[in-house]
Amino acid sequence: MLGSPAGQRAMKLREAHRDKVARNEVRGSPLWAQPCRAYNVQIELDPRSKASLGKTQQALKRAEPNLLACPQESLHVSIAWLLAVHAGYPVPKDSLWERHGEEWKKELRKS
Repeated sequence: MLGSPAGQRAMKLREAHRDKVARNEVRGSPLWAQPCRAYNVQIELDPRSKASLGKTQQALKRAEPNLLACPQESLHVSIAWLLAVHAGYPVPKDSLWERHGEEWKKELRKS
């Protein structure tokens, strides 16, 4: 595994963050495993990419067991945040989506 591209990426990530992890400066999001609402544009990964990313996550988790990992079936790439998880808005996100969602989708289809 360590000689594979995924293993090499895992080792580079581990080295890049080793000092912060050792100083306990890495924090999980308070939203982890909590209900939340967001509207974003995602690219669905093909099965091979999901499997590869899933293996990379597991290699990182073996290197740093306290890291959080997403279930492989939920892996995706977010490319645009329309209503962000971490942002607050003056009205509920669902209300904003109802008001603007069709227009936003129309604009996205033009791209």
